[in-house]
Amino acid sequence: MKKILFTILFLLCPAALFAALYHEVYTNNVTLSWDKVDNAVYYDIYIDRTPFVRLLNGELSYTIKNLNQNQEYTITFGARDENNNTLSASKVTFTTGNYSGTYRFINKGDDNNGKFKDIEFVAKLIEDEGAQYMAISYNLDGEILPFFPFDPIEGPWPWIKFKDKIDVARVYKDICRKINILDVTPTAFQPVKVQKTTDRVILNITSKAFGIKVGTITEFLFKSDESGTYLIFRNTGSDIAKKALFKNEASEDPFAFVLEKVE
Repeated sequence: MKKILFTILFLLCPAALFAALYHEVYTNNVTLSWDKVDNAVYYDIYIDRTPFVRLLNGELSYTIKNLNQNQEYTITFGARDENNNTLSASKVTFTTGNYSGTYRFINKGDDNNGKFKDIEFVAKLIEDEGAQYMAISYNLDGEILPFFPFDPIEGPWPWIKFKDKIDVARVYKDICRKINILDVTPTAFQPVKVQKTTDRVILNITSKAFGIKVGTITEFLFKSDESGTYLIFRNTGSDIAKKALFKNEASEDPFAFVLEKVE
């Protein structure tokens, strides 16, 4: 989201000039709405006294996304005329939630020859030196196994053999078993790049089989809106990878599965 910087200082208004500002918090997003203010040309929004966005008159709502989890925010709102005079103002304070919990997808369509009936992940918010990311575990036949972050957390990472008994190998092997439509099991995989934010984890992983290396991208995107809280689990990659991946015919994105938060 592009930030627009202002040189305008927020001016406190008399009580009669305070505007009604409504807000709805969805985990780490907040939707703001307000009534039209007569003669207003701009609507300015500040996050914790820092200018965030300027909207034109006629826009009566705005959603701020990707806020930190478990954090208190104060949103200040000001309606201004063409000369930047403050016509009315208000503010709200709220605390965001977090995405920690269990997420599950039950396959109601083609089950990939009985291999893909369901998939479940357990997420936990990690706060590390001021940064946030979601740690991901996997339910393998009732056993919750850690998957991400990899060790070492910042890499570089070695090749991991599928026959290894370590947790991350068991998880990746089972995920491949469920989403791979080919009767070919990779012999090893290697994380090559990791991107993580407060509500998204993207893993670039190379798999190897019969001497052929195939690049894939695995994404965990946590979202919350009017419909609820959920996790989008998405796998894609090279043309070879796309041909081998089980597709979700019920989704607009065939490589994505929406996991509902169940606890």
